[in-house]
Amino acid sequence: MNKKIWRLVLTGENDAFFNMAVDEVLMESVRQGTSLPTLRFYGWQPPAISLGYHQKIKEVVDLEKCRKAGIEVVRRPTGGRAVYHEKELTYSIVATTDSALFSKSILKSYLVIAGAFVEGLKHLGVKAEIQRRPVETRHGVSLLCFSTPSFYEVMVAGKKILGSAQRRINGVLLQQGSLLLAGEQKNSIPFLGSNLSLTEIEEKTATVERLLQRKVSFDEVKDALVEGFSEKLSVEFVVQDLTKLEKERVDFLKWRIKNENI
Repeated sequence: MNKKIWRLVLTGENDAFFNMAVDEVLMESVRQGTSLPTLRFYGWQPPAISLGYHQKIKEVVDLEKCRKAGIEVVRRPTGGRAVYHEKELTYSIVATTDSALFSKSILKSYLVIAGAFVEGLKHLGVKAEIQRRPVETRHGVSLLCFSTPSFYEVMVAGKKILGSAQRRINGVLLQQGSLLLAGEQKNSIPFLGSNLSLTEIEEKTATVERLLQRKVSFDEVKDALVEGFSEKLSVEFVVQDLTKLEKERVDFLKWRIKNENI
């Protein structure tokens, strides 16, 4: 079977506003037909908190505490709940909604992508599985994305290791998510607040390093995931930098996104 060609974009660690601007620009490029379907891996420097598209920043985050600690706060183009970003591998997938891989059902596309992550984690030595139904919780709705698994979440021994959210705009799908490498979601409590204790959050989440009981590099995890995606989705990846026009657009959107969050 001939594999479809996808674009692989690796932007390293950047600030929160750059990261969100790039994903918006990739959506524009795919919509305009100037980019192949794209898988992007990236990190965050400095640490940041991203909020779902519909969350109200002042109701969720203590902005003053974040500023004093040097933690950036940004709104994602996708939905979901707050995510604390530190020592993780973040991904985004951009494709047209008429792609053969992604049906018009959001849940089915979640399942496809979750399957690719399970395959990639297997190459890393992590035995993950897909949570088919949301997990009931006695705590009600939490501010934290990683506190409660939803449909088709990637889990390890009942703990959540990957958080994802998706949005579809004008025929283009954007799914963003965070794979916890070593960063702990309990570190977000002073800035977000939560109805969960430090112990409870730790019991609900897993990190790659805790599972493997060793240090892992961003590149090691990225390479395993690329292999898993290639096998599971039957795609071949071509590494491409952002084009000159995309970089110029990112610079403009970064300024807009940063000022929207003040």
